[in-house]
Amino acid sequence: MFALIVSVTLVLVNIIRILRVPITFDEPCYDPTESYWQLMMNGWGHANNHVLHSMLRKFFVEHIDYNTFCMRLDSLLALVFFLLFSWLLLGLLFNDRWWRLGAFVFLNILSPFLFEFWGLSRGYGLALMFMIVSIYYFIRYLKDKKILRLAISFVAAGLAVYSNFSYLNYYVSLAGTMFLVNIFFFREQPSKITRETVTFTIVTALFAMLIYEPLKNIYNNGEQSFLGSNGFVDDTVRSLVSEGLMMPNTDSITTLISWAVIVIACLCGAYWLFKYIKKKKSNGANLSTKYGLALFLLLFIPAASLIVQHALLNINYLTDRTALFFIALFALLFLYTLYAVGRSFPKLCGGLFLCILTLAAYNFLSKITLHSTRHWWFNTDDLVVLERIAAQSQNMDGKIKLSVSWTFEPTMLYNINQYYKGRFDTLKEFGATGKKDTTYDYYYLNSDQKIELLLPYYHRDTFFIGGSAVLWKKN
Repeated sequence: MFALIVSVTLVLVNIIRILRVPITFDEPCYDPTESYWQLMMNGWGHANNHVLHSMLRKFFVEHIDYNTFCMRLDSLLALVFFLLFSWLLLGLLFNDRWWRLGAFVFLNILSPFLFEFWGLSRGYGLALMFMIVSIYYFIRYLKDKKILRLAISFVAAGLAVYSNFSYLNYYVSLAGTMFLVNIFFFREQPSKITRETVTFTIVTALFAMLIYEPLKNIYNNGEQSFLGSNGFVDDTVRSLVSEGLMMPNTDSITTLISWAVIVIACLCGAYWLFKYIKKKKSNGANLSTKYGLALFLLLFIPAASLIVQHALLNINYLTDRTALFFIALFALLFLYTLYAVGRSFPKLCGGLFLCILTLAAYNFLSKITLHSTRHWWFNTDDLVVLERIAAQSQNMDGKIKLSVSWTFEPTMLYNINQYYKGRFDTLKEFGATGKKDTTYDYYYLNSDQKIELLLPYYHRDTFFIGGSAVLWKKN
């Protein structure tokens, strides 16, 4: 019952965020006239075209309405299924109901940054949901060796990739884990290996045909160059700690937690390898050991894959939102290992987990907001700005002329078309028509932009976003 209450609460909070958080910079980069085929091929090579999400968004927009809620609807549905399958997955891993409940809460509130993507028109939430579905069916397959479960696991992993291409690292991880688990536990059912290989090959071939062209276009367009090039720890781990926990990017604290996460992951892996070797010597490898090794490999392989890709192919490291799946993978490994160790030290591990869960809950409740997002904080006041301009211009003849900084242009265009259609003239980016242009009634600019040449003709009307942006009004 408590898990249901938590789930309903998270869904309601997410719906409120969907309705209250203004559209953000990357969300309105969507052309309703593009066909499903154009979205699938991604001829422009845009990394922001998260293909499956783009197709679902087009479907909801065309069949319901072209508004912010429908653009974000698939992310909301992804949260619902993520809650369901994470509960089912944890039911497979934890026999104790209290550990299962605590793990469920921890997994869903660990990262307030991750939670934000359940309410945005991006493919990150959709991909994460499919990854959890994939892990659930993979764990079930490890338990009963039914090949259909493995097929579903790989199909779900493929859909995760189709939702966001960074999850190709998870797909590789799933394949590698399947083969390595077979090697570790070969004596159990060696006849299954051929069926597994055939299943993997068929599913992989089908998804390769789907993603090759759009992925090639992204690579040729140089979109991956915006990621990190300083190293796995500096780019991937540190960004996940800083952004994922929404911490101030203080070098000492971020570094400490980053290395603590790495050490914990290594200790978890060492624990399960030790358990495996110990059980193998006694001819009694159990299901718990198999689960633990699988969860470790699912985390370790994509980390190693990123390092190898950068060294051999010069592909940059994933950072913050593109690497969100590492948060879920680490949480599952850590929770399951702590639970396993807790069988020998129940009070110690139970108390430690309660403390960590309390800290995670405090961090989540103190960081989550109902009106803004961390990466696109600069769009928080867009609707407020338009409301103020419209209110001040009620008696103005003709359309309102507005010029904005490039950071506000896509969201302002969307908001004007949605809420103030016919009220504004064609929106222009500041600088595109010359800084001496005094034909505009308002300028909405970043506070650090130089407008000395316009100062005789405009005065500062209002500061927005805590002083980071300024609305200038014509004298």
